[in-house]
Amino acid sequence: MIPVPRPHKTSPLILLLVALLGIIGGYIYYTQIGASGEDLVQAAPGANDSSFLRFKTLKLDFSLLDTAPFSNLKTYGDIPIQSSVGTRDDIFNP
Repeated sequence: MIPVPRPHKTSPLILLLVALLGIIGGYIYYTQIGASGEDLVQAAPGANDSSFLRFKTLKLDFSLLDTAPFSNLKTYGDIPIQSSVGTRDDIFNP
């Protein structure tokens, strides 16, 4: 018969040391992120480009929606939509 090695039991002390090292390492990493003085979020490339500055003063003309074809549109049906026989209150419930 071939002897099969038994799995070793992990000591709770090793588990605690690994967890403690992870917490300490995470804290050090977290506190060092902004330590260099650099911004974490940098401006998008081209944000200061003059071609984008024209959008700063862009005005939209919505008077087109006040014309006859749009003002004569009618709403059909119930608003808000009422539940009927074929609908369910909870779509995720079987």
